[in-house]
Amino acid sequence: MGRWKPVLGLAILVVGLLLLLILQLDREPQSRGISLSTWFATYVKIYSGELTRPGVQEVRDAVNEIGTNALPWMLRWTVHQRPAWKDTLLEKFETIPKRLQLKWVRYYIGKEREERKVKAAAFGFEILGPTAVPALPALASYLYDTRYRMISPRILKALQEIGKPAVPVFIKIIIDKSSTNRFAAIMALGHFGRDAKIAIPTLLDCLNDSDEDVVKMAAQTLGQLHLEASAVVPALMELIKRSDGRPRLEAMDALYYFGTGAEPALELLEQLRSDPLPETRRKATMLVRTLRPDQSDVDP
Repeated sequence: MGRWKPVLGLAILVVGLLLLLILQLDREPQSRGISLSTWFATYVKIYSGELTRPGVQEVRDAVNEIGTNALPWMLRWTVHQRPAWKDTLLEKFETIPKRLQLKWVRYYIGKEREERKVKAAAFGFEILGPTAVPALPALASYLYDTRYRMISPRILKALQEIGKPAVPVFIKIIIDKSSTNRFAAIMALGHFGRDAKIAIPTLLDCLNDSDEDVVKMAAQTLGQLHLEASAVVPALMELIKRSDGRPRLEAMDALYYFGTGAEPALELLEQLRSDPLPETRRKATMLVRTLRPDQSDVDP
């Protein structure tokens, strides 16, 4: 009986997986006779250097043809978390003799298949962009569900790819001081350019936050965006006056992005050239030279 145990175990495993496949079977949307997951798998392979044909544009066109019909699958793949039972099953599978291990079984219970689908979903949101707006409510709800806390960076990235329509979601996250994603949301806004204009008041409020990391990231993001100089530059000056260390240095770095728009800070920067901290003196000197290029006598 002992020699039949591996065979019996394999048979039970195969039957179980077949039942799971049948129960989970969904008909994915298609384009040009090819399923969504196949198009995404091709896209992932192209970017990893495994394929050169079809081209990137052909895949993007096919995904755009599928459009919003792809969203239920993209959402599912984005928030997927590997269940513990698969790891247990994989461990048991490894005990079966190599000659009896079926490749398709390993593919189903292994990690590679799931990792590819997570990457595929990320590419999907990048391809669809604002077309994926209908997914916003679901993505936002996942960020407030503690079951998905470990994959929140993945969800935030999907929101970022949707673009301008997602900015209010990021603002809501930042305002909610109980959220564990505030820092990441502030950072993400730095990639929105002018689309993040409506978030400027929220970012200015963050300069007075009790969390120093939030203050530093808000200053950095305001610099990256370099919008609304008339409101932002005075706020950065106030931060420089009342703080030291990293918050002050981040605020000084942010001023650099405003160019001549930061000229109101010149008097303050001249004072900081005598600051006790070498790094503060160095940054102040660089900014003065940027704003007053004729000041060649400024010490480095």
